[in-house]
Amino acid sequence: MGFLDRLGQTLGQLAEPGLSAQAAQRLEAAESALDGGDLEAASDALALPAAEAPEHPRVAFALARLHAKQGDDPRAAEALITAARWAQGPLAARVAWERGRLALRRGELGRAIRELRKAADTLDGAWPDLWRAFARDQQPRAALVLARRHAARLEGVPLSPRDADLLAEIGHLALAAGEPGEAVTAFERATAVDPSHGEAFLGLSRARRQRGDLSGAHEAVLRALGLDREDRAARLQLAELHAAAEGWPLAADAFAQLLDERAPESAFRAAMDVALRAGQLARADTWAACAGDDPVARAVLARPRDAPALPDDMPGLLRRAAACAPLAPLCEALGRELERPMTLAVVGEFNVGKSSFVNALLGEEIAATGITPTTATLHVFRFGPTRRARLHLADDRTIDTPFPDVPAAIEAAGLGHVRFVEWSLPLGVLERVHVIDTPGLNSLLPEHEAQTRAFLAEADAIVWLFSVDQAGKRSEATILDQLSESVRSRTVAVLNKVDRADGTEVSQVLGHLQRTVGDRVSAVQPFSARLAQGGGGHLVELRALLEARLFSRSRDIVRARAAERLAAAALAARVAPEELRLQHIERELSLRAQLRADATRTAEVHTRLLPVERGRLVADIERALTAAAHEVLGFLRPGRLFSGHGATAADRDFLRDSLEDALERVLAASRDRLAPALGSLAGPTAPVFDRATAFFRGTLRGGRLGGFFTDVLPSLALDEATIARALDRALALDLEGELWAPFSAALDAAARADSAALERAARRAHAEALAVGWAQCEPLADLAAAARRHQAC
Repeated sequence: MGFLDRLGQTLGQLAEPGLSAQAAQRLEAAESALDGGDLEAASDALALPAAEAPEHPRVAFALARLHAKQGDDPRAAEALITAARWAQGPLAARVAWERGRLALRRGELGRAIRELRKAADTLDGAWPDLWRAFARDQQPRAALVLARRHAARLEGVPLSPRDADLLAEIGHLALAAGEPGEAVTAFERATAVDPSHGEAFLGLSRARRQRGDLSGAHEAVLRALGLDREDRAARLQLAELHAAAEGWPLAADAFAQLLDERAPESAFRAAMDVALRAGQLARADTWAACAGDDPVARAVLARPRDAPALPDDMPGLLRRAAACAPLAPLCEALGRELERPMTLAVVGEFNVGKSSFVNALLGEEIAATGITPTTATLHVFRFGPTRRARLHLADDRTIDTPFPDVPAAIEAAGLGHVRFVEWSLPLGVLERVHVIDTPGLNSLLPEHEAQTRAFLAEADAIVWLFSVDQAGKRSEATILDQLSESVRSRTVAVLNKVDRADGTEVSQVLGHLQRTVGDRVSAVQPFSARLAQGGGGHLVELRALLEARLFSRSRDIVRARAAERLAAAALAARVAPEELRLQHIERELSLRAQLRADATRTAEVHTRLLPVERGRLVADIERALTAAAHEVLGFLRPGRLFSGHGATAADRDFLRDSLEDALERVLAASRDRLAPALGSLAGPTAPVFDRATAFFRGTLRGGRLGGFFTDVLPSLALDEATIARALDRALALDLEGELWAPFSAALDAAARADSAALERAARRAHAEALAVGWAQCEPLADLAAAARRHQAC
């Protein structure tokens, strides 16, 4: 039999005033029936006492118990009001307890806490209900403080499985209050008392995980699953543990076995996040549909899907790429270029015989030779039905001029003002290849050398001319190193002027070229432009080499160059959305860092600052009460001693006003001391101090201070310490109940609201990063990869 049952039995054995002996006997029978759960017998037995004395506190309390057990809460509440009006001593505590439990059932948490607090100091059994009320009122830290007081009874005594339930509840409270260490201790004690307590093992797993002990958390959740393989909470926790350990595929498989129509939206959101990290988009799609109104879920459901494969042919690829706005102009230009002849750039340092090589290649003396303004200019030789020349100037103007007049026209326009000279010739070789004669990498004008370097990047193929008397210099190798791998495969090295050296010297120079630049070009060919005028000088071998390596593949090379430019453009277009995606990711990381910092700050306020501030406030109030005691001594002048050292009404009003001012000051000082550490949470918690100030002001203006003057003060010893202690007892300022518990609740509520807002913002940032990645970054990356496949030739 519990404490309350024994108390009820004891009360039932006492005769009650206001009841006849028969009614008192019937009341005792009713109370016994209620204790035994026989509601019909209790109802019959209560008929006489209820008719005889319905206002009697024991009768009203018994009626309240009966109505509560019958599920009639309104009639139970009405009977408890009657009982509370007259009950005293232990019965008053029991009435308060029942009123608190009834309010708890009805969700009236404020009233439940007030009533249970009245009962807790008298009835041990009220403590669990009291801290459970605080827990339901979203005041986990206040609940934990009270639960610790109740749990202290369990220290050093044998525990039963019923105590394991209590320890598990305390563990959950500690978790909710952000005290995982204390939670681990409570859950470990619970599992030691009852090794079959699955809920305690799950709590232990959560507590260990919060402390960063993933291995211990995994062990605890497996113990819970060992007790019940179908425990959905345990299986969900196992999935979350796999995710915490970044075992994304394992976590996704665990969620897949768990989720069904009974699973909450939060579980679907967690599963969707895991599937995204595991790269399992099909599962992410399925789970996003059940994840509720979540920005990440919306992004998943809106992502592009079932996109047709990118075409394998360049024209088709360009048509698809043109749908991307940044690439549309380039795709249009590349589409026109697919059928054009290949562009062959003839490159080399100044005076290696580039113009002579071009003349030999074309079979006509077209390109100017020697050190003249003409050789210091870039020349483009194209196919045309008629022979004509056109100067392209830096201001985008063009000047048509006869062939013989080109040097004079260049000189007249100004060498630095001529971008290039375009020659149109009806030559068969130019139908497949456009030839560019560059001014040289050590040109007379820096802008012409820069133009040559630009053409290296734009040309479809390159003939790199070396001179036999200065081949393979470091400067040449350096420039070749800057060419991409694809350009090197379309570059042929030609060693010109071999007629100026004997066979041994030519072999030595060729060997030197192979060693220095051989891995940077596709082939090395000796040649003599001077001897080629008569059909010799390795002209036949050179043309065969160019035909095999370049000309016969001109169509493929042009398309590969278009693919290269498209790939580069796609990657360049990806830069801006990728930067935007990274900005969203950085914002998410920043928000999550702020979440962690806020949680740490809130925990520090609870564990470090509040205990200190509680002590400071108590000390401040003690000083205020000591000052008030000094004022009281001033009232009690020696001349009044003969009247029992009382105080006038004016004295009482003065003391009340002084105490009101002092309490307002110390509470404001306490609020201001906490504000810097609270940061953004200072605003939501400040009203708690205002309400506490108003409550204590009401306490001072109520009967307690008056009772101190009339009932307590006349019998006190006249010294400050005694009067201050008496004032403290008389006022009974409930700092914990009226200030610190509400403050902790307001702090936690504000922290939860801020955390929820930050979490929503973080998920929005994550969703935006996903959306940009799916809508822009990934399609451009796929396009670049498809274009690269066309560069293989």
